[in-house]
Amino acid sequence: MVDGSPITEPHPGEGGIYARLADLGRAPVRFREQVRSRMPLPEEAAALGLRTGTPVVLIVRFAYAEGGVPVEVNEMVLDATRYVMEWDFPA
Repeated sequence: MVDGSPITEPHPGEGGIYARLADLGRAPVRFREQVRSRMPLPEEAAALGLRTGTPVVLIVRFAYAEGGVPVEVNEMVLDATRYVMEWDFPA
């Protein structure tokens, strides 16, 4: 779907990959995220400069274009002590 497009470049241009997906007629129309916490893998702890015993938050984001076509899976590993997660929704 993205072979040969700017999405495959380190810097996909103004607006990032979502703008490039829109250029290809595959703009995301829906996202789904999974959030969980765990202890980091050794290489994650090293890359994030974590102290021993510091947990991470793992967020996996799925982006879907029209018709439910998946266009992105993004896995983020975050230092759990540096982020606040907040949701706002009607009762």
